[in-house]
Amino acid sequence: MTSQKLLDAVKSNTHRTSLDRFRNSLTNHIAPELASSLWDHIRDAHPIIFQSPQLLQESSESEDILFAYLRHYFALKSPRIQGFAQDFVNDYVCYTRSELFFSQERVTVSTFNIDQKKSGRLRMEDTHEYRLTGSDASLSENYVGVCMPKTTSKIFLAHDTANRRPRIYFVNKHMTTGVGKQRKCVYFRGFVVSNSAEHEGYFQANFFCRRLKIGERVNKTIIERKALEEDMVDDWLFKGS
Repeated sequence: MTSQKLLDAVKSNTHRTSLDRFRNSLTNHIAPELASSLWDHIRDAHPIIFQSPQLLQESSESEDILFAYLRHYFALKSPRIQGFAQDFVNDYVCYTRSELFFSQERVTVSTFNIDQKKSGRLRMEDTHEYRLTGSDASLSENYVGVCMPKTTSKIFLAHDTANRRPRIYFVNKHMTTGVGKQRKCVYFRGFVVSNSAEHEGYFQANFFCRRLKIGERVNKTIIERKALEEDMVDDWLFKGS
């Protein structure tokens, strides 16, 4: 923000060059009344500067910055963030209607990880791997982003790491077991919207994530619908089909 815009915001008649000199360290002093007005304005208009000053460092990760701004913009409360972490932090197998083979009713099987970083950020990662018919090459897609728990709404904002195309997951139902610190999410489901040139701009499909059992491994691939072993997964993925 320019010095003139700051002065206009606090309705000060101080000349712009005076504030410029202070901002450029050419002087160590400004009028006490102006200093007080600027402090109050920045504190009220940009509270994130005081809440998370470490985000202003050049080494800050973009996902940390995004999560901090989302937390402020949507007024996400710490108890809800920690409650989400308690329930959802884990590894999952994720089933999603395949975009490439949507009309053939095929399903993408991927790994879905939810974690909480030291910064407090709720991070998610959805990893896909598959081979196309007639090709020996293995293709992969990796989506990373942040989790945003707001009241009953749980949304994951992500992009693919190769091209940074947007992908948004909306959770509309989940189930947990246990109580207190033993409470964990068994599964969550919803729908995902992603950028797609093949589907007139965007692609939407249902997804279903189930928590992995200890030692369980995931074969990331694309399967036919008949290969699904759980009825509740099939019922949700192909709801309305």
